[in-house]
Amino acid sequence: IVDATPSIPGLRSLHMWGDSIGHDDPHPVLDENVTGTAEYLLNHDIPPLLRRAMRWYRIGVNSTIPDDQFQYFWFALELVAVANESSEKVNDKCPVCRSPLYCETCKTHPLHWPYEKQKIRALIQAVDQEFEEKKFEMLEKARNTLMHGGTLKEIEEKLPEPREEIVDTLGKIVFLALVNQFPRE
Repeated sequence: IVDATPSIPGLRSLHMWGDSIGHDDPHPVLDENVTGTAEYLLNHDIPPLLRRAMRWYRIGVNSTIPDDQFQYFWFALELVAVANESSEKVNDKCPVCRSPLYCETCKTHPLHWPYEKQKIRALIQAVDQEFEEKKFEMLEKARNTLMHGGTLKEIEEKLPEPREEIVDTLGKIVFLALVNQFPRE
């Protein structure tokens, strides 16, 4: 049931029937929270890159295949990460101990603008209150496996959680990354 009365401005309602247990019929689908959020987003001039990230996130949420969901969420994460210009240079880290690499000739720790992978890591650290190196490595492992033709099922035993949970973990991180792109007010 859709309230689409042309002469009434403001909130419209949408109710839907379904076979899902736990939902009263008719179940409200569109309410003030949804319309208020949509209105808020429409009042901001969202950069095209952020719009694309939000599109990939939406596609990920609507997908029913965990491998596809993960990839769509990762696309959104990459777009948000590379959209943010870094104000500080970073150094590369040793792959074994993670300390800054050192140049013997120059006697310095060389700095450079962050690579995409470093930007993604920094974004995850900024939005995930429970950031752990192990979690980041798990997300990277899943990303690399999927982007090189593998499946989450193939690496399931290497993941500390069920394969669907890694998708949820990434989805939550991307959601927070997207929300943080908008002004606090």
